[in-house]
Amino acid sequence: MSSDKNKRFVARVDSALEDLMDLFFENRWEDVKAIEASLRNGDYKAISSLAHQMKGVGGSYGFEAVTSVGAQMEKAAKESDAAEIERLLTELRQYLDNVEVVIFED
Repeated sequence: MSSDKNKRFVARVDSALEDLMDLFFENRWEDVKAIEASLRNGDYKAISSLAHQMKGVGGSYGFEAVTSVGAQMEKAAKESDAAEIERLLTELRQYLDNVEVVIFED
C-alpha cells in the first residue's frame, strides 16, 4: 500500500456480506486498538494472534489488503519487530480510513 494519505483503495465485497460491513470495520478498528495496547505492553504473542485472525478474516470478506497486513504483522510479531508492527499499523489505519467498498452481485 502507498504511503499517500489521500490514496483511495477499493474492495469488492459480495452483496451477501453487505449487512456485515459496519461490524467488519468496527472489529478491525478494535483490532488496531488491541494491537496498539499489546505493542505498548510488549505482548507479541497477542499481536501475533490478532494478526493471524485478521489474515483469515480479511480475504473472507473481500479485503485482501487486511489479509496482507495481517500476514506481515504476524511475521513481525513472531520476530518481535516493533518498528515493523508500527509501520503496518499505520498502513492498516490508512487503508481502513480510505477504502471504498464496492458491492457486487454474485
